[in-house]
Amino acid sequence: MTLRAKLGLSYLSILGLFATNLAVYSWGNFKRNGALEELRLATERNLLLASVYRELSDLQQQVALTSQFFEGDAGMAMEPAEITGVSRQIDSVTTKIGQALELQGGNQEALSQLVETVNDLSDSWMVFYRNLGRNQSKAVIELVTKADPLSVEVLTDLLPALETEEAGRVEMSRQRFYEVKRLVDRASLIIFGVSILLAVFVALLYSRSLTKRLGAFKRAAASIGRGDLERRMDVTINDELRSLAAHFNEMAGRLQNAQQEIEAKHQEAVEQHERSDSLLRNILPEVIAEELKSDGSVAPKYFEDVTVLFTDFKGFTLSTEKLAADEVVDFLHTYFTRFDEIIDRYRLEKLKTIGDGYMAVSGLPERTPSHPVDAVMAGFEMLQAVEEFSRNESSPGWKIRIGLHTGPVIAGVVGIRKFAFDIWGETVNLASRMESSGSPGQINLSEQTFRRVKDFFECDARGEIETKEKRKLPMFSPQRLVSSLMDDSGRVPPTAFRERYRVYFQKEPPAFPGFLLESEPPGIGAVSESRGAK
Repeated sequence: MTLRAKLGLSYLSILGLFATNLAVYSWGNFKRNGALEELRLATERNLLLASVYRELSDLQQQVALTSQFFEGDAGMAMEPAEITGVSRQIDSVTTKIGQALELQGGNQEALSQLVETVNDLSDSWMVFYRNLGRNQSKAVIELVTKADPLSVEVLTDLLPALETEEAGRVEMSRQRFYEVKRLVDRASLIIFGVSILLAVFVALLYSRSLTKRLGAFKRAAASIGRGDLERRMDVTINDELRSLAAHFNEMAGRLQNAQQEIEAKHQEAVEQHERSDSLLRNILPEVIAEELKSDGSVAPKYFEDVTVLFTDFKGFTLSTEKLAADEVVDFLHTYFTRFDEIIDRYRLEKLKTIGDGYMAVSGLPERTPSHPVDAVMAGFEMLQAVEEFSRNESSPGWKIRIGLHTGPVIAGVVGIRKFAFDIWGETVNLASRMESSGSPGQINLSEQTFRRVKDFFECDARGEIETKEKRKLPMFSPQRLVSSLMDDSGRVPPTAFRERYRVYFQKEPPAFPGFLLESEPPGIGAVSESRGAK
């Protein structure tokens, strides 16, 4: 058989393998698309049912809360706009159930039953809302005899069963997809292997020696391209390609040396970049640091509502006269390290320390409505930390004053060297005044902060102070949790506290000072002392 015939037969074989590979690919693509479509439908149904369950649960809770709110208020009735809002929520639920019913492959019978039951439940809820405050007895009867049983049936029987069934259908579709994928990948791999073997056979048939050497060059070049710069050619064979192999090895050696130098410089640059980023994030809030890196400057920002916290140690100046310099620094480091851990837990932003003073702010750079409560809880933990340290025989026995004030501030970065993120405004001055007018071992609140936390903490009035402008400012000192939040659930935070926190701020509390649940919380309620010498 001639070389041309051998090459032609080889080419035909390769074309046949290519056609087979293409057919397998098309078949596998068809199968994958079918499995993906089935998986998409099942997933979409599952998501719709989960959304329906969540919205129905919210509506059911809303009905329960509304019933309790209007209980005994026969003269009160829901406004038409409120009833319209509820109707729209119910329509959203029924629309999503209808969408799930339209998707192919689901349990149409169970979905149809769900549609009927939810429609009955929706009608019953609307009867309840329309009669609430107008015909109270009819509203209550409708809720108890019809709406509540229907909601229980939907939320405990129909929807959970459908969600379980759809989850199983999603899992089956996923398994089917992976089975098809494995089959197609295996077939493609086999065809690819056969193609490689045929190509090698053609190369050997054409010219064994030449192909072997050129193949070696090809494999070596491929290795170099993949980054294997240690690959070298054999230069012991005395043929026409020996010189080319030597030049190839020389090139590979130079590339290897260059790569090592580049990698070393790159690693050094990465480490320096990471160190600089870490230092910048330690100095500035993360969002501020990113803005500074991207824009080269930070635009001033107005925060209309934050809580500023100041702390100060009573007797610090006198104690420093009796302590060595390194002892003073060590003690401050111990206290402030603990304070850093506390404000991180309550998501406050540390601004700076000034001597023995510590300044932080709650509510920026991320705006959050819970900042006054979070700042008070952080203050309680600071008091507890100082109390714990004072029990140590080596402790300097410092007492801490903490002052809080809530209001607007302007925040920004000043200077072009040794960047400092700071805040300005009357709020800062009043927070400092609250601290300086406080008593050791207590938190001193302004009236603005007191109004924001009085539903969470019992506070004692501490009289008034007079500002430079001759304004009299009331002061308050939080002592303990509001008694109604001290439930016996045994959970930390208490269930009642968590529920009120959720209602007020629509989120979970970041942390909680568990020692507030004790009958006599340590470090709180200390005997008031006048401001002593620093």
